[in-house]
Amino acid sequence: MCSLNACLCDINNDITSKSDTIENLFTDLCKKCQSNNTKIILRKKDGYCKSCFLTSSTHKFRASLGKSKIIRRGDTVLVGYCGRDNSTALLHFIKSGMSETAHKRLIFNVLVFFIDDGSVEGYTVNERKNLLEAIDEQVQTFGFVGYTASLKESLCENTIPSIYPLEAKEVVIDENEVIQKMLSNLADDSAREELLRQLRHRLLILAARKLGCNKVFVADCATNIAINILSDISLGRGAQLSPDIDFSDTRYSDVMLLRPMRDFTKEEISHYLSCNNLNSIRSCKQNRISSSTSIQALTSKFISQLDSDFHGTVSTVFRTGEKLSTELLVCQNLEDNCALCNIPLDTKVINDDISALQATTLSSLLSSKNLNVNNSKETTDPLNVSVDTLKAQMCCRHKNINETECVCNIKEYKRSELSTLSSNTVLKHLCYSCQLIFRYSDVANCVPSFVLNTIQTRKIYPFKLSSTWMSHMHKLP
Repeated sequence: MCSLNACLCDINNDITSKSDTIENLFTDLCKKCQSNNTKIILRKKDGYCKSCFLTSSTHKFRASLGKSKIIRRGDTVLVGYCGRDNSTALLHFIKSGMSETAHKRLIFNVLVFFIDDGSVEGYTVNERKNLLEAIDEQVQTFGFVGYTASLKESLCENTIPSIYPLEAKEVVIDENEVIQKMLSNLADDSAREELLRQLRHRLLILAARKLGCNKVFVADCATNIAINILSDISLGRGAQLSPDIDFSDTRYSDVMLLRPMRDFTKEEISHYLSCNNLNSIRSCKQNRISSSTSIQALTSKFISQLDSDFHGTVSTVFRTGEKLSTELLVCQNLEDNCALCNIPLDTKVINDDISALQATTLSSLLSSKNLNVNNSKETTDPLNVSVDTLKAQMCCRHKNINETECVCNIKEYKRSELSTLSSNTVLKHLCYSCQLIFRYSDVANCVPSFVLNTIQTRKIYPFKLSSTWMSHMHKLP
């Protein structure tokens, strides 16, 4: 017994001495250089001096751009700036990389774009004007040119939003309540958050096209991506997970959306701002009217609290999400994509198996109380089409006519009054997750007008819509 106790005492002494050594290592000296004192502690165990932390952060940002080999010399990049910590750090990384003293400095053109979403976040007109002035001052401090547009411009149907320079004094503060009415008609807070996300994404793409940018930078960090992974899967967007969390989002052929901050956590970004004496314009808290009952808010709270106790939470969810890739259908024509998020409607199946979307649709159909087994076809057409329009449709489908005549037919149709679409018709042109946004709501009052316009065009002209045709249609009044 005495010898056993002696051994236990030796083991306890060894464990104590090792723990003391590790504690002194992390609290006194930098983990990387082993010479300077620790100034920054990450994950409550890794200590870094200020110089090593900044060098490591800069290398991580530059490596994310270098590994992809997507950014080319002379590219024009639109940076989505919201005034919060992530986007402020992103602008500083870009500015530092473009300095003359930087090794292999970044050589591309940068335009900053701010989405004025104060109308849906509960800001008054004066508060929105003050926010625009603060954003303009911050962008000028970094030495970039800034532009802004109201969130309402995401609803435009001609794909040409009204964009104003930030330094312009005649910036219009839109008081239109179209989006507020649209959000109020949705069934729950999760649907509202998801619709706002899609509208912001669409406005970024539209602004990039108008300003001549072929790439867009967004400031999604690892913490944001981990939250998006869990919330997207909960909202039925698991098939579209890859475009929403990968470094590059290539759902549009002419504009590519990139996430160069995806390897940073919120803790690292906070320390980076403090080391460079940078202050964000807006806090990272939820907006004033956002409810904590949405799936996105509850997921954010869950990830934040869990990561505070278990520091591998964000990295575990983040790395696991990268492996959850689903092979989407390669859509040669635009009508196979969702009318809202532009993601393929369904996934690719093997050996003619039924897909998840088809199984869900069939289950919903069989459980419907209004199912009529005897009628396998629709008895009425939900879209009221005039005789002249049908003649134009048949002409386009069965005769070899030039594009000018077809464009004239489309123009004549767009000038006429839009027909009424049924709820089932609208939902058929949306992916499963976007269907959940409007499924329990009044489609006529909550679906954006550009979505209805896209569906109308597909119903009138159900042939393959090429990019040339769409470019002609975008120019129509």
